[in-house]
Amino acid sequence: MTPAQLRGVAWEQVCRHIDGLSIGTTMVALHRRDVLARLLTDEPVEVQELARSVAANPGYLHVALGLMANQGWLVPHAPQGSVDTLCYLPTRHGRTVITALAAPYASATTFLPLAQRLGQVLFTDRDREGEQELAAVRDHMRAEWRVPGDFRPVAPRLQVLAHLDGHITAPLMAHLARHGLLNADTDIIPFAADHHANPRALRTACEILAHHGWATVDDDIARLTPLGTVAAAYARQYWHPVSYLPALRNVDHLLFGDPAAADAVPDEDAHLDRELDIVFSGDVFTATCREPFLDVCLPLFDEPDLDRQPALVVDSGCGDGTLLHTLHTAIRDRTARGRRLADRPLLMVGVEPSPVARHITAERLARAGIPHLVIDGDITDPDRMARQLAGYGLDAADALHVSKSVIHDRNFRAGRPRSLPDTARPPRMLRFFADSDGQAITPDAMARDLAAHFHSWRALARRHGLVVIEAHAPDAMRAAMLNGTTLATDLDATHGYSRQYPVEPQVFAWAAEVAGFRSVRHHDLGTANSGHTMLTIDHFTTREER
Repeated sequence: MTPAQLRGVAWEQVCRHIDGLSIGTTMVALHRRDVLARLLTDEPVEVQELARSVAANPGYLHVALGLMANQGWLVPHAPQGSVDTLCYLPTRHGRTVITALAAPYASATTFLPLAQRLGQVLFTDRDREGEQELAAVRDHMRAEWRVPGDFRPVAPRLQVLAHLDGHITAPLMAHLARHGLLNADTDIIPFAADHHANPRALRTACEILAHHGWATVDDDIARLTPLGTVAAAYARQYWHPVSYLPALRNVDHLLFGDPAAADAVPDEDAHLDRELDIVFSGDVFTATCREPFLDVCLPLFDEPDLDRQPALVVDSGCGDGTLLHTLHTAIRDRTARGRRLADRPLLMVGVEPSPVARHITAERLARAGIPHLVIDGDITDPDRMARQLAGYGLDAADALHVSKSVIHDRNFRAGRPRSLPDTARPPRMLRFFADSDGQAITPDAMARDLAAHFHSWRALARRHGLVVIEAHAPDAMRAAMLNGTTLATDLDATHGYSRQYPVEPQVFAWAAEVAGFRSVRHHDLGTANSGHTMLTIDHFTTREER
């Protein structure tokens, strides 16, 4: 195969593995509760009515059916003129999956407890039961999960088999990448006893890679194939769904239990591995967003009049501090302000609700010798953040406010900006969301709440604006068309079940505009691999004079 063909094949394998981990528990829950059978009609099934008939929480049922639509198994349909009703009708392949291929997902999801402790199995010698389970997964893959080889049509069979494999392949690749075993400098994975704590488990893991055509296995080593070398380069993409394994394992309860019970758990990060999520976010910024982000920000620090430059940078949802560290270093090395930092220092402020992230950010900036302040806060409440900064003698209105993929993680407040007339209609979305009670949030309500969020930042953005990096998923019809090249199902599953609210790029732009912002610098990212905009970067300024 040519290099381009290798990239295409490996990327499709990775996407389908991630799709499988993202949708597996959903398929099991819907199958067990007889929801799938109720979709086998000749007329579109209305979601609210379906939720009532199976005693499901409608908001999360919208999320679940949206994932099936992303896979090309359901087609969404909204009655003419309706903004609060959504229906689904199964496709031909969807009927095949529902009737003949849904049951095997239960076998794959039984290995999710192993997936969560896979690092222990691979890199310690304390989990012999885990070793045996890993070997059982390998055998299931080799037996193609007992799906008959002569099953027709072929396409949904191959799609589902890749999904089933993904339940262990995804965490396996995530751990191998995190432990440095998928190294760009070598195609060899050794499993000698003096090199890794559990050579037996690592050998089994490499036999799983061999099943995908990614490796060949000898006595003491595995060697990556050309296809495996490309897959290894994509391995960090697995970090995101793996970090959300706790949430994905809780899908049945979210769909059919009491969603409020999850909020009663004292651990605010019970739905995800926060440390891994933070690492993934920083990695995405470095690999994908760094240069376009700097392209947006650095001109602000080349303003000849230093009094017109930001006095500080505030990153709401600062994660591991990568963005603040990167920006300060670039300002120091590449701008007029950098040449004056001795007499005009630039304070970098991290605002973050997670104690884990606050600690990581503070350590990172301190090691780099960067002037910094890290405080507890949330992008949903800019006024509280401004009061906190005022307590340190800092003016939040004299900051450049930046954020990466946190606006969709705000609290939903059903807000409406005062400047938004009733007649202002957002672009149409066939996407509903779940609130804290599991009820459905309509697309119109979500778009207006997003506009209200932007409006709440106007006072702090009048001088220097907002630089926003935001994640987006395509609508379900486009996701289905791009299935095998997009990670939309992962985004919709992990965010939908944890009550985060990404919207399509045109809806995001509409919300900013009706709230009184305009984008003076813009980048679209992600289309090369996925075929749609995965991330946008904007410098939003208000329409008022500074």
